[in-house]
Amino acid sequence: MNNIPSMPQLGIYVSKIDPTLRITVTDVDIVDDSPDDKLFYLVHWIEGADESDMSAMEFELDPVEWQAFVESEQLVFERDPYMDSTPENSNLAKIRDLLMKSKQNDRS
Repeated sequence: MNNIPSMPQLGIYVSKIDPTLRITVTDVDIVDDSPDDKLFYLVHWIEGADESDMSAMEFELDPVEWQAFVESEQLVFERDPYMDSTPENSNLAKIRDLLMKSKQNDRS
């Protein structure tokens, strides 16, 4: 059984502990070459809700680090700014979900 938590959604997360803490998950990379054949991904995120802020420092966390961060800050998904903008982004999210399900089924 895979003990890695599910992948986060792209978009804005807000802390329940400190509502001024807002982060934006900008990308989630699925890594295929995990040595133990478990699903592995890297979460890329920035502080704030403006992905176009070129001065924002980007962070990268593995699944365990991401889950610990979510739990310690009590992060909750607020919204996906991409879904509000264009149908193409909505389709991209659906394709990403299908790929993840397929990968999980292949490893079972």
